[in-house]
Amino acid sequence: MLMRLTLVALLTTLGAAPSVYAQKIATPDDAYWSEGQEAVAIHNLAWWALSNTSRESPGSTRKEYGVKVLEIIKLSKPRPISHEMYRALNTEGQYFDGRGDSLFTTWLTMRALPKEVSRTSFGGNEIVIYQWQNANGSSVIGTFHNGFLVSKTQTGLQ
Repeated sequence: MLMRLTLVALLTTLGAAPSVYAQKIATPDDAYWSEGQEAVAIHNLAWWALSNTSRESPGSTRKEYGVKVLEIIKLSKPRPISHEMYRALNTEGQYFDGRGDSLFTTWLTMRALPKEVSRTSFGGNEIVIYQWQNANGSSVIGTFHNGFLVSKTQTGLQ
């Protein structure tokens, strides 16, 4: 514990954001993070992404980002998919590369991994359709072109 606190103090002194792992990690007794812990992890992930992504090489850290997203999802308390989550999915090019949300970013927004519905590859392009579904049958379907969200639809979300 002392070593973790020392690491956080050192990173803070150096102006670096503390790692997700420097925060309190859930124990088997409390299998999921609290909302506050989850918010800190997402904030740290955003800070990491901004610090490690460049306009010259935007995809260079994509795999590592995906692993970090999976770690957050694993410790996030399961919740139903909401209309608010659906609205947060971006199909427009708001980022400097002109594309919608990456697959990993949609995982983080939805706090869950989807079921793959369809996959088609042609001429260096890949179209994949994923579905997130609630227990009551409501769902979100996202279409991804080369790993980026290009369209979305929902059924029955509240």
